[in-house]
Amino acid sequence: MLELINSLDGLEGERWLMTRWVTGAGGQCAQQAQQYAQQYAQAIGPRSRRRTVWVRRFGLGVAIGLVLGIWGGEASLATSRKAKPEPEPTPAIFLPNPLLQETPDPLLPQPPRPLNATERTQLVATLAVMDAEANALLAAGNAPAAFERWQRVLRLHRALGPLEEVQALGRISEIAWRETETTQVRWIAERLQVLQEEATLAQNVAQLEAIGQAYLQIRDQKLALGVYEPLLAEARQQRNFAQEQATLLTIARLYLDWLDYANAANIYQELLQSVRSYPPTAPKPELTPIAILQQLAYIYQQDRQFQAAIPVLQELITTAQAQQRLEPIPGWLVELADSHQAIAQLEAAALRYQDAYTLAIAQQQFARASDALNKLALLYQSQNQPDAALQVYQVLLDVGQRSYDYYGMMNTYDQIGQIQLLLRAYPQAIGAFQQGLALAQQLRFREDYFSQRIQSVHSGTSQGQTLPAAPPNYP
Repeated sequence: MLELINSLDGLEGERWLMTRWVTGAGGQCAQQAQQYAQQYAQAIGPRSRRRTVWVRRFGLGVAIGLVLGIWGGEASLATSRKAKPEPEPTPAIFLPNPLLQETPDPLLPQPPRPLNATERTQLVATLAVMDAEANALLAAGNAPAAFERWQRVLRLHRALGPLEEVQALGRISEIAWRETETTQVRWIAERLQVLQEEATLAQNVAQLEAIGQAYLQIRDQKLALGVYEPLLAEARQQRNFAQEQATLLTIARLYLDWLDYANAANIYQELLQSVRSYPPTAPKPELTPIAILQQLAYIYQQDRQFQAAIPVLQELITTAQAQQRLEPIPGWLVELADSHQAIAQLEAAALRYQDAYTLAIAQQQFARASDALNKLALLYQSQNQPDAALQVYQVLLDVGQRSYDYYGMMNTYDQIGQIQLLLRAYPQAIGAFQQGLALAQQLRFREDYFSQRIQSVHSGTSQGQTLPAAPPNYP
């Protein structure tokens, strides 16, 4: 080694030493590199001792640097291992449906067999306790634990029979829907679809009806119609008119709940025809022609199909008169007048309002009579017939006195005063507003309004001004 070092001189020898140490020639460590440096110093003599010192310092620095680098690398690796994030939980949409699992439950006999009467009673009691526990968890804000408990409750309901399971699914699905637990709702819907397939194959109508009701509880119109439409077809094929009418009513309500007025009206028309052709043997209030016509009228009015609503309301009134059901007729006459007015049949509207008032006052339905008169007066005002409107308001005051409707009378005097202003009959306008003020003071309501109206008329007439019927801030 010394012979090799002696053959090298100056910087050339230093480069060799550094290269050999850094590359780890012969597998040597930093301590051996220092030995090489000492041997090199002896070989080159005093003329280059400063270079040897530099080499020693450099070798020691490189060694320390490598040790620190190795330690730092290991520490960095350990830190990166510690900082590695935990795997994210599987999203609920990818989780298996717990209601479709066949996991044995210790509360049920193994191997599986039908429960006897005692076991069935015990299971029902246990399910009631578990259901109460789930409700308590939900009330405490622990929805995940509550629905985990309910999942077991639902699986255990299988042992009670498919109908009981469907009813439980529907009940808990409504809770899940109310709590916006969409995953729970989806899982319940999937289980219901499995049961629907089984019930369809078994032609179990009671179970299918229960499944349809459960779909309604989770507000799934499409799945519900997928149950009720085949039931309707089956009922018609078997000429089961009671079943047909009950199913038609359910479908009609389903469309109405979803504001699908066109389809709801069509189904109610079919139901009306069926009920008239085959009256129910067991009377039901919702399956009478009057009840169905009321729903049809309501649907057409909500859908602003006033032309279609008019014949329905006329038929409704005629049917009620034939059955001597006079009490609701004034209200239907007002609705009929409203529909005529909506399509600009104003003369027919005025006649129906008058009919409504006449029949209502004969039955002492003062609120209904006042409603008809108010709408009639406003109709006359819209047609620039102030004198006719004033006559109606005078009748309306009489109705208010008979029914002690002071609030209504106050508003009527206000309307009369405004019409008198339009007619520039200022003394009559002041008189009407003063009557309104007297009632307002009794009611302690709108006193400032009537006082301002009276003062405004006095001021305007004294200055020869034309007064508006209502102030800019008139409510």
